[in-house]
Amino acid sequence: RESCGFASSSNGKRIAPTIRPDLTLAYEVLASVGDKPAMAFPDLVRKEAAALPPDASMVCITSTLDVALVRAIADARTRRRSVHVIYVHAKPSLSVAEREGASQLQAAGCSFTEVPHPRGQWPKQGGVADATA
Repeated sequence: RESCGFASSSNGKRIAPTIRPDLTLAYEVLASVGDKPAMAFPDLVRKEAAALPPDASMVCITSTLDVALVRAIADARTRRRSVHVIYVHAKPSLSVAEREGASQLQAAGCSFTEVPHPRGQWPKQGGVADATA
């Protein structure tokens, strides 16, 4: 019963935060996420962080954990909001740079979840099963 919104860097779609009885619309938009971003994800994180009230929580789901994104997420955290990062990847383990990025996020007060998900187990892109996997 909390307000929930959704924004995607790949398709430019945005669902304004509101209280919803379920997350079907968010799952449908999430399922439409592709690999050609309309906006760089760090830029989207900054834009959304600036638009949300300071006490709003952010959840960032990403398959790329680079320096620019770590900075953008850490900046979002400085606005007194809780930020949770879900890092989905198909590798057996994180690289040194990825582990360092995760450590930097945690040091900034963000929570971090690593989700190893081998590509062979990925459902067909574009369906609700893709979004909920």
